[in-house]
Amino acid sequence: MKILKHHWILLMITSCIYSSSLLAQVPDPCFGPDPTTHPILYISIPNCPDYNMDFDGALIGLTNYEPVTNGIAGEWTIEGSSTASAAFAPDINNPPNLLDAGSSASILVASTGVLTITNEVTDFNVSPNPIGTCTQSYTIECFESDIAENPPLTTVCPTKVLLLLDESGSIESSGATASVESAVTALINELARGEAEMAIIEFESKARPVMIGASTAFQLVDAAFLANVNSYLTGASSLANLSTGNSNPQDPNSYTPGEDVDAFIGATNWEDALQEATALGGADIIIVLTDGNPTFYNDPIAGATGEGNTLDMTALVRARDAANSLKMGGSHLFFIGLGDVLTQPLIESSGNQAYVTGASTTTFSTADYFNLDQGCASVTSCMTEIANHIINNQICCAPNQVNIVPNQTTIRNE
Repeated sequence: MKILKHHWILLMITSCIYSSSLLAQVPDPCFGPDPTTHPILYISIPNCPDYNMDFDGALIGLTNYEPVTNGIAGEWTIEGSSTASAAFAPDINNPPNLLDAGSSASILVASTGVLTITNEVTDFNVSPNPIGTCTQSYTIECFESDIAENPPLTTVCPTKVLLLLDESGSIESSGATASVESAVTALINELARGEAEMAIIEFESKARPVMIGASTAFQLVDAAFLANVNSYLTGASSLANLSTGNSNPQDPNSYTPGEDVDAFIGATNWEDALQEATALGGADIIIVLTDGNPTFYNDPIAGATGEGNTLDMTALVRARDAANSLKMGGSHLFFIGLGDVLTQPLIESSGNQAYVTGASTTTFSTADYFNLDQGCASVTSCMTEIANHIINNQICCAPNQVNIVPNQTTIRNE
């Protein structure tokens, strides 16, 4: 574990300017993240102490969080007086530096220091078009690794297993939905051999507990639980369809990966999933199954903010901190990477002990992460192996038995 050294002295300026006669008509032109709650944004460049090549493509995301129905667009400029060197990265949603409501801008930052950005907003629903401006400043710092020790998996019966299940748009676009569903079913089938309780939290831009049967709490893993999970995995969404034609992934009653950029749906928010795990509490092992790097994190204004499509280092820091809190609370975190997820973000959030297919239960109990694309005959077989290790690690005791014989009483644990 590394103790953070020092921070830049924070210079934070927020100013909003618009005509008082138009005040009631103009949406708030400020943007996310809110610098009063997220004054520091993180980057990792070669001269940073904990630089890693996995972080080369990371971008900073700024969110124009106003609802699409407000009909606004922001024109973003980076102040020349900023200490940090920054430019708007190529972004189909941001040409040229014009951002519709409900989208995010990609910022490529090349140095630490103070970054000052102005958003000038036009409301196209009103004529003449009123304009508001908002200037916000952030301190840009190097990402520094700070990995808390992952407690070994040691459980009595029943083992409480919490599954954090990625439902982002990349699951659907890569064609991995069926593989994920098969893997979840395999996990539950194997856990049913022992004594386990399980709950599921799904996540994309935001996270939510999954309603299995009539409950989001930990439930006994048995045939009834498996049947209810199968209904969740294969059932249609009860919410309205997205504009893309996909069922809404934010329905907690159905596993339906998808995305809608304008509605902040379909990115990858590890932080929110881990915070939901904290709220539920009590898990012996938390399995995070994800195919994406952290691209979104929580903001009081935007709700969820970040780059959206590419690794956002601030999102990784927020996820890492939430993961550290869970580990220090006694839960063993086990991240499972699927598809294009980078290795280093998994390590930063779980630990550096990789699991290798075919290893012993003892080895699994101290492992932190596993990349399913390395050495797996299939996702299903590897998830079966993982569940088998969980069951083999259990310490189960039968109820005390009292044997009555003449003139003595013997109590025996079996």
